[in-house]
Amino acid sequence: MEKPETNFNFKIDGQKFGLNCVFLKDSLSQSLGLMFKSYKNAKITAFIFEPAKKVSLTTWFCSFPILVLYLKKGDLVDFKTIRPGKCNVPANFEADRIVEIPLKEHEFENLNNIEYFGRLVARIPNLEKVKSSSRTKALNTS
Repeated sequence: MEKPETNFNFKIDGQKFGLNCVFLKDSLSQSLGLMFKSYKNAKITAFIFEPAKKVSLTTWFCSFPILVLYLKKGDLVDFKTIRPGKCNVPANFEADRIVEIPLKEHEFENLNNIEYFGRLVARIPNLEKVKSSSRTKALNTS
C-alpha cells in the first residue's frame, strides 16, 4: 500500500536532509518498488522495515538507474547506484528504511564513483537541507 508523498528526513554525516517520497509499507508494493515504471512516472520511494534487516534489491524490470540509500535510525549507513537489469543486489548493512531515487543516465555517472557520504550530498537529485531549527522528526512516516 502506497502512502501519499511525504517529506522524509534523515542524516548524512550529522547534517539533516529531506526528500519528498512515497512510503511503501506492505510486501507487495515493496516487492514492486520502481519496477515497471517509466522514469517520467517514477517517484522517490521509501521502504519501511521493522525490525531492520538486510534486503537484496533488483532492477530487473526498471528502465532507468537508481540510487539506493540505506538508513538505520535516521542515519545513512550505506548507498549504492544500480543500473537497470540487475538481479539480487545484496545489502552490506541492516536498514530500517531504504530510499530508491530514480536517476537519469548523467546523474548515475556523477554518483557512480563516489566513496564518501559527504561527496554524495551535492549530487543527490531533489535533496533539500533541513534547517537545524526544524521541528520535524528524523523519520517522519505519518
